[in-house]
Amino acid sequence: MREISALLYGLGAAQALLLTGVLARRQRYPLGWLALLTGAFAVDLALAAAHVVGLVERWPHLLGVDFPVTLLYGPALYLYVRAMLTGRSARRSDGLHLVPFMLLVLGLLPFYLQSAEAKVQFLSRPDGFWSRMLRVLTAFKLAHASGYLLSTLYLLVRYRKRLQQLWLTVHRRWLRVLLLGGLALAGFGIGGYLLTAASLAPVGLDAGSIFDDLTLWALALFVCALSYAGLSLSPAFVPPAHPEKPRYARSGLDPEAIARIREQVLALMETEKLYRQPDLTLQALAERLGISPHNLSEVLNTVFGQSFYDFINGYRVREVQALLADPNRAHLTILALAMEAGFSSKSTFNAAFKKHTGLTPSAYRRRVLARKA
Repeated sequence: MREISALLYGLGAAQALLLTGVLARRQRYPLGWLALLTGAFAVDLALAAAHVVGLVERWPHLLGVDFPVTLLYGPALYLYVRAMLTGRSARRSDGLHLVPFMLLVLGLLPFYLQSAEAKVQFLSRPDGFWSRMLRVLTAFKLAHASGYLLSTLYLLVRYRKRLQQLWLTVHRRWLRVLLLGGLALAGFGIGGYLLTAASLAPVGLDAGSIFDDLTLWALALFVCALSYAGLSLSPAFVPPAHPEKPRYARSGLDPEAIARIREQVLALMETEKLYRQPDLTLQALAERLGISPHNLSEVLNTVFGQSFYDFINGYRVREVQALLADPNRAHLTILALAMEAGFSSKSTFNAAFKKHTGLTPSAYRRRVLARKA
């Protein structure tokens, strides 16, 4: 079992390190926060592998190096998701989220500066001051991570409409991997701590150790899932386009007018399904709304973060997805369904479908059929 754990942790650390390098090379905000998250994963998993194979006993100065790293998980995930959902740019105040991590590093400096012999003694008799202090800090780390995870979930609830309207399917899938993995890790960590603290472990079992192992295994598998979701679905590493405010700095539309036009556009799309008209143009939709094409383009860019054709094709793609899942339409070709949804050419449909879902239409249909089999 130790060999399997060491191999799994080592592979997870290598995957996380690779992912960190890929993200860092993009040099695009907010991917730096995601790189920080995967870098923290790499450190945790590498030190876990070192513990399993006995390197920490041979090099005691490795002891505790990974302890503050957990305080990077919550802030990195929260700031990444917030920037992706809101389009908020980097600010100096974001650095305040890293203050607990830096304070803990400073607080642990006396421990880090101890001699190797003192650290070996700590390993052999983990019942002194530092051991008690680490147990208290473990509770704080779990509360810290849980607070950030709840804050991230709150962002998703608050911006759920924007998430559905603006983000491509591939981005939503990527975010789902991040959050489900975060919830699983938090669950394992909190469960292990509560069992250990309340002495609820079955006789003869070390609940804390078991949950530590489960948490690290989950972390290693989580990193593999991130690697697959990110590297195979490369658009997930590109934040959704958000509007550039200076473009409409001299807009004649007030917030009330923008909100009214937004509701009218959504009504035409969702109730009358105007997107099914293959010859629908910006000019035609603007005339239907009684506004200028410029004002309509402004609303689509500032509210939905999309051009006219991206906005319309998004509705068409979602309709094709629904039609592909309808067993009553299984006898129809994909192209026939695309034409029914409003597309006028095969090439335009294929490009739009791949852009919005990350899959080709035929690959998506195969996936739907496989799920129903």
